[in-house]
Amino acid sequence: MPALPDGGSFRDQQARHAGAAATIIGLALGAGNEEKARQCLRRSLLLALSATVVLAATALLLGRSVLRLYVADAAILVSSLKAIGNVRTPLLMALLGSALNISVSWLLGIRLGLGQPGIWAGYGADLVLRSIVGLCMWRAHVTRQSYPILEQT
Repeated sequence: MPALPDGGSFRDQQARHAGAAATIIGLALGAGNEEKARQCLRRSLLLALSATVVLAATALLLGRSVLRLYVADAAILVSSLKAIGNVRTPLLMALLGSALNISVSWLLGIRLGLGQPGIWAGYGADLVLRSIVGLCMWRAHVTRQSYPILEQT
């Protein structure tokens, strides 16, 4: 993970934001101010969604340049992408899984008022979808005996 000017990483920033939002929401709920808690939750979700959209758009536009932030050697990057053989399916898997996660979390956690259990159900639905699609991809490669990394050597 690339370092930020303060020495932390983007993951550290996400954790700090989540911790701060949880603290503010908890304080508001403890004080009986549900509207302030909802307002903080909305703002936190909007900030997280905005950051996700900006980072995803940057990744789509800059492609390998962004990946080089994580992998210094371009040869390793190219080899790892070739080893996967299919980069579109994992991308679609991530996009659909994230959309499912957000939708189910919003519906159960916020709209139906289940709170954290509803949000965790959204996360679980995301994992189940990704697992099923990943298993199907694996089975398709095994059935066809198609192993991209071996075919290119």
